[in-house]
Amino acid sequence: MALTMAAVSVSAGGSVISGKLSDSDFLAAQRLHRRRSSRGVTVASLIVAAAGAVVLLAADRAAGLALLTVAVCGLPGEGAQNYLLLPWQARRLYRQCAAFRQTFRYFWDEDHLADASDDGNSRSISRPTPVRTRRPHPISSGVVRRRARGDFAV
Repeated sequence: MALTMAAVSVSAGGSVISGKLSDSDFLAAQRLHRRRSSRGVTVASLIVAAAGAVVLLAADRAAGLALLTVAVCGLPGEGAQNYLLLPWQARRLYRQCAAFRQTFRYFWDEDHLADASDDGNSRSISRPTPVRTRRPHPISSGVVRRRARGDFAV
């Protein structure tokens, strides 16, 4: 996925990257997102095809043909999903959402990560915040257990 970058600069205090997402970038991101499940469906279809061949040769002809049919239909179905349906859906979603076509900017330094676009901006702290000590929970401190035994009045 080759993202169309408008500018990349690195300074001593932090870094800035900005760019614009194209429709081909969006399609590549959708394919990357689907890659694991697509591989899983392909592997499952090949396993079903191998099981169908074994069952066809060893035991039941009808069950073997059914398994082979499922596998033979699964592989072209996955191909149609990846190369026909997914590009159509990605182009449609890209056209519908104006935020995908805006220029984005990311800023980061040692302490913060921020992003900005025409719609707004955000900032997050990348360092973990210190854990604050609190009063112990009533259940863990035994208050509820003492109340249940009737050691003190409510």
